[in-house]
Amino acid sequence: VLGIKGCKINSIQQCTNTKIDIDFSSTPCRAYIQGGEQDVEQARHLILQATQDVEDTSADYLAFPAKAVGAILGKGGSRIREIQDESGAQLNLVRFDSGCRVGISGTPEQKEAAKILLGNISDFSIVPGSWHGP
Repeated sequence: VLGIKGCKINSIQQCTNTKIDIDFSSTPCRAYIQGGEQDVEQARHLILQATQDVEDTSADYLAFPAKAVGAILGKGGSRIREIQDESGAQLNLVRFDSGCRVGISGTPEQKEAAKILLGNISDFSIVPGSWHGP
């Protein structure tokens, strides 16, 4: 939910005019959100989308094996930022024990470009049957 160098949580705070504190001492971690009632609800929803606990119905999703996570992220998040910059799509990667799931948001053209770039990463392939979109 934090994103690379906190960019995701900062974006949510700016977009919703809220203050968000993450408590990593509990499992799962807890988010404390301060702001107006509607702003807090919007921030909560965006956090749930970022963690993929609530599906963004406008996004497409791809699953990759665990060994692909490092290749997708790149050093310090450089590869995923590069894919976002090149495609224009927004990518949201969530790790699981068995691999990762990447949410792709943007125009149909941006999403398609991001899928191609993700599919071209190293020797890793998309988990069969993992793609779905609206």
